Amino acid sequence: MQATWPSSLTLYDNFTFFADRVFKISGGTLKIDANARGPGGAGLRGAGCHHKKVLDGAHSWSGYWVGKNRPRFS
Repeated sequence: MQATWPSSLTLYDNFTFFADRVFKISGGTLKIDANARGPGGAGLRGAGCHHKKVLDGAHSWSGYWVGKNRPRFS
């Protein structure tokens, strides 16, 4: 999974804590590789990489996408 923030922020620490808890709760059957901003795309683009199937998931704040997916009416 790709985070939208750098590893220097506390938000990234929370992300790695989440990944560790998922591993422990699943009994080691599910492992999340927590990547800081960068490997899948810089900044907010990184979260869009999961939509393009470059990454399996993103860890971010939903407020970044307010108004991005507007419904299309005919």
